[in-house]
Amino acid sequence: MLDKNKQMARRSLDKRLTPLRAAINSFTAREGWIRTVRTALGMSGPAMASRMGVTKQWLNRLEQGERSGSATIASLTRAAEALECRFVYAFIPYNSLEEMVEVRAREIANREVKRVDQTMALEDQQVSRKELERRVAEYIRDHIRDADLWRDD
Repeated sequence: MLDKNKQMARRSLDKRLTPLRAAINSFTAREGWIRTVRTALGMSGPAMASRMGVTKQWLNRLEQGERSGSATIASLTRAAEALECRFVYAFIPYNSLEEMVEVRAREIANREVKRVDQTMALEDQQVSRKELERRVAEYIRDHIRDADLWRDD
C-alpha cells in the first residue's frame, strides 16, 4: 500500500505548489531576470556591477549565463541581492505530485495485471474490463509501495 504519511506530505506540498504551477507560464523573462529587473529599475550595467563588487564584463557573463542556464545559484542569489530582490529556486511539477504517483502506480499495476490477463486469454479465460480494473486497484492496494514506483527494473 502507498504510504499514508507520504501521501499526506504530497498533498500538502501540492497545495503549496498549486499557485506557482498556475502562475509559472506568466513568469518568463526573455532577456533573463537579472537584465529585466535591472532595466525596469533603471539601473545600468556598471551600477549593478559596482553593487555586486564585480566588473561589467563579469556581469555580462552572468546575464548570458542566466539565459543559457549555466549561471550558478550562488551567482544568481548575489545578483538578486544587488537588485534588492529574493532569488527563488523551485521544482514545480507539471502535474500534482499525487497525480504523478497515482499514474505511475496504475502503469505498474496495469503492466503486472495485463501480464496475467494475457496468459488467461491464451487459456480462453479472459476477464471483463470491469474485472481488470478491479484487479488493477487491488494490485495497487496490496503490492505497490512508494519505494517501488520509480525503480527501473
